[in-house]
Amino acid sequence: MSHASGEDLTKVSEKRAVAGCNGDGDGHGHDDCYRSGTTHRNGKQWRAKQIYFQEEAGKYDKNKWHFVEAYFRLNSIVEGKGVADGVLRYWFDGELIMDHGDVLLRTSQHSNMKFNQFFFGPYIGDGSPVIEGQTFWIDEITLATQRPKYQPRLSIRKLGSQLVVSWPRQSHMSFVQSSWQPGGQWTTVDAPITGVQGTHLVQLPGTPSPQFFRLSRLP
Repeated sequence: MSHASGEDLTKVSEKRAVAGCNGDGDGHGHDDCYRSGTTHRNGKQWRAKQIYFQEEAGKYDKNKWHFVEAYFRLNSIVEGKGVADGVLRYWFDGELIMDHGDVLLRTSQHSNMKFNQFFFGPYIGDGSPVIEGQTFWIDEITLATQRPKYQPRLSIRKLGSQLVVSWPRQSHMSFVQSSWQPGGQWTTVDAPITGVQGTHLVQLPGTPSPQFFRLSRLP
């Protein structure tokens, strides 16, 4: 909630919003400021340098699964004043595409403020067209206090009598290994590894016995 509509209070008071109607407190822009009932609402926005979910086939194809990570850390309060040292980072398939370490997310008015909600969803503003059948898919959500280690998922599918094992090329993992029984000896696969649209592929013979596979990290 802003202190006063359209008044820049960044150098005047800590009893203010950190964006929008009350000025730009960290150099990332004024962002959203709009009236909601009898009060004004404020929002902060950060944008990547390009569009990453794209129409064209390839690395950024929006019709394929992608691994997205976001990291936020609240800024410090020093001597009764909010310091612009908060952190915001965003990764797309392991590629760091946003990295800000000078973010202001709170003032001393809310010095004990913590994150208490997590929300993500589609955005539509006033006047935006509604396209029937809009969808997006989300899977394997992880909420953590630090960035988890990236563990690429193996995908295994049957192709006739063969098995096709695939994993993301961005993961820096290679050399599929196989085992025929739990706890057995792991054997490096000699089959050639190919790449198709950002994915590693290796084709292996299927067997009537259970098969297990794992990846090894590249040096």
